[in-house]
Amino acid sequence: IRDSVDEAELMPCEGKVGRPLTNPKSLAKSVLACEALSFTERSAQGWLTILSPFLGIREKLDDRTIGDGYDKPEVAYLLKQVFEKAKNSDGRLCGDGTGLETSRKQNYEHNKRAGEYMTSIVDSRELVQAFDLSGEQECRAMHKLIKDVYGGSIRLDAGFNDRELVREIAERDLIPYVFP
Repeated sequence: IRDSVDEAELMPCEGKVGRPLTNPKSLAKSVLACEALSFTERSAQGWLTILSPFLGIREKLDDRTIGDGYDKPEVAYLLKQVFEKAKNSDGRLCGDGTGLETSRKQNYEHNKRAGEYMTSIVDSRELVQAFDLSGEQECRAMHKLIKDVYGGSIRLDAGFNDRELVREIAERDLIPYVFP
């Protein structure tokens, strides 16, 4: 986590005004650590106190700051670079759409459905090859994502039953398996 985020370039800032953002690289490292270790934001605050020297995080991050990191475009810019650099594929792809939590915060009173929607393509080793967080319907998002991947085949569920999508997949020399 430390090395891959440190190698990523920061988002160019053009005349931004307002309160300065906590170091985006520290936020990206904390988000990756939370996801990798399945921490809630509150427990991550304590664990990051211990793990910070190993992750290269020099500031103290509280649970609200960590939670806000999920929404920062500067953090998303870094994470996109990390994912693009780390991905390689075995060629056996799978695609699906899912709802996402908008926060890792535990709320025992209200466990609502996810507030965001993500469509992704992963390979059989569960490495992310492409993803879309726009909230767009999964089949429409897949039309865009399919242009960013290479492989031998792709497996999709019935939510992707679309002749045009299957045609686009075949044109990219992928074998489409769309289950009814």
